[in-house]
Amino acid sequence: TEPPAATEPPPKPITTVFRRLVIKEGDSYQPDLAESWETDPDGYMIVFHLRPGVYLPNGDPFTSSTVEERLMADWQYARDGNVKFEKIDDYTIHFYLSGPDVYYVLDQMSFFEFEVQLG
Repeated sequence: TEPPAATEPPPKPITTVFRRLVIKEGDSYQPDLAESWETDPDGYMIVFHLRPGVYLPNGDPFTSSTVEERLMADWQYARDGNVKFEKIDDYTIHFYLSGPDVYYVLDQMSFFEFEVQLG
């Protein structure tokens, strides 16, 4: 008799979770999907630097395009024209605000969820 054929191990299950760009803890913000950010002193601009190595449930990378597309589709503040996005690169996105709303945006990004996978 022949030995049994070698088989691949079963694929590792993909776990999808909902994460935010930032986590609000008291009066401060901690990194989550954004590993860092900076704001202008006047409150009209915020730049998010996204965490590399994060993927969407379909296996595509989580990028600045993901953030812009999702926010334009589902965030009323963006759909109303209160923010414009500029993708600097795949992991950097610049938010230009119509008013000095940087803390409002940080608060919103601590609630607004993105579905990503953890392997």
